[in-house]
Formats: sequence, structure tokens, C-alpha cells
Amino acid sequence: MRGLEPRALELEVAPLNAWARLLLEQLGDPRISGGRWAQALKVRVQRTDTLRLLTTPELDDFLRRVGDATARLINMENFRRRRLFFETGRIDYSWMSAWSRRFTDYSDIYKLLGSKNFHEACRLIGEQWRSFLGLLKAAKEGKLEPWQKVRPPGYRKRDGQRIPIIVVRFDNYRIDLERRVLCLGYWNVSIPFKGKPRWLTRPEAKQGRLIITTIP
Repeated sequence: MRGLEPRALELEVAPLNAWARLLLEQLGDPRISGGRWAQALKVRVQRTDTLRLLTTPELDDFLRRVGDATARLINMENFRRRRLFFETGRIDYSWMSAWSRRFTDYSDIYKLLGSKNFHEACRLIGEQWRSFLGLLKAAKEGKLEPWQKVRPPGYRKRDGQRIPIIVVRFDNYRIDLERRVLCLGYWNVSIPFKGKPRWLTRPEAKQGRLIITTIP
């Protein structure tokens, strides 16, 4: 974990998906794009709150252990799927193909993450490969700019080290806005945070996927 600030972590709620990013690049800001957005594909554009978690050395160790296990799952699945793509041209975008290995190849990771969070990590992997498939189709149809190169999902690595990431399902965490604490359900852990949530304070807001990453 060299080069990382050990007690600074980033929390994201409901990240923008790949198709939404593509439309933003192609169509511009929906507030000023007018009719172009009316003609666009139906895409769920999600909002994100980013907060800083105030951890202790003990919490750091725990979060790094969980984050490293999730990164290992992502890297192993992407290795398998990349090999399938480069050798056969097929694209595995199903979250169930990773889920089906929870008691075999990934049994230790499954036990550490818990059923709900392992399931959400599998869904994240599937979404990335489904986005890759969609972007390949868009490139084939000439909908991408020449500089927009489409590459299969890669590995969470930097300088030979895994980059930790924690993926938490929407129903497995709670944000206490009054106490300013993030509560992680499966692990029964509470972490203070710093920052001002913008979207979660709105009555119509729905809690989405939570992602915790270290900040370089």
C-alpha cells in the first residue's frame, strides 16, 4: 500500500454508470443540450456523494483487508473474462458466473465480505463487462470519437500492488447524518466521516451502492 494516505478513504454512493458517462461526453450537459437528450437512449443517471472517512489504525487494517480481498476477486474475475474474450471473442457479462464460484474459487473472499457484499461485488464486475459490450457496439456503429478507445476491464493494480476497494450493497450500510457516522452492517463497524452529503439529504433520494477506496 505504498504511496497511499492510510487514514483517508473515499465513500461514493450510486456512481455514474458507463453509459451515462458516454452520453455526457457525446451530448453534453442535459441542462443545455435540449432535444439531443430527448433522442438519447434511456439511461439511469445517478448522483454521487463523496465523503472522507475518519479512521483509526485498527479500522485501517480492517478496511485494507476487506478492500484487498475485493480487489483480488475483481482481478481474478477480470483475468478469467479477459482470457475468454481474447481467446474466443466471447464476453462474459453475467454477475452469476462469479457468484457461482463463491463456495469454490472465492470461498475465503465470500466469507470475509458476506453474502450481500460479495453479491454486490459480482454485480459490479458484471456491469463493467456489460458496459464494455455496449461500448464495443457503439464503436462498431460509429457512435464514438476516434480517440475513444474501447478496452476490456483491467486489473486493480498499481506498481505491482493491488488497489483496495470495498463494495457494499445498498441494504448493508446506513449513514447517520446526525451523528455523522457510517455504519457497515455485516461487519458491525461504525466509522465517523467528514463532509457534507448533498444528495442523501433530499427526501426523494434512494440509497445506492457504496464504494470505499483509498485516496492516493
